[in-house]
Amino acid sequence: MDEVTLKIEDLGYDDFFGSERARRGSGGVRVARVIAEHRGGYRVKDADGEYVAKVTGKRIHAASSREDYPAVGDWVEISGAGDGRAVIGRILPRRTVIRRKEIGKSRIQIIATNVDTAFVVEAVDRDYNLNRLERYVAIARDGGVRSSS
Repeated sequence: MDEVTLKIEDLGYDDFFGSERARRGSGGVRVARVIAEHRGGYRVKDADGEYVAKVTGKRIHAASSREDYPAVGDWVEISGAGDGRAVIGRILPRRTVIRRKEIGKSRIQIIATNVDTAFVVEAVDRDYNLNRLERYVAIARDGGVRSSS
């Protein structure tokens, strides 16, 4: 059986992110996409594989809010990608951001970034809520995401 070769473009990397990297002068650094977030760590994926990753101490120290940390969907520059581990340096600029206020707090929670299209689906049984549907569509629209409901 032939092995499928994965390209970074298959993960959503395009000219928008390429031009941002060129503008920043970081052409020689590897990039990966954040595919999961866990307490204190991330899972990132590039064309060569998946890695467990942590952010640099410099990024932690420079962060002024939760939005300064990587989120699912972000493109990040990584180093030390070997042995299944990587270190996250910079986050590339986000094209879109789905965010909301944390429940019971005034802080912002990033749900996902760099989402092209969001499908808002809601069952029409006893739990149907028009206000909830409108809120989800508004969150997507405010984040720059096209939505289909």
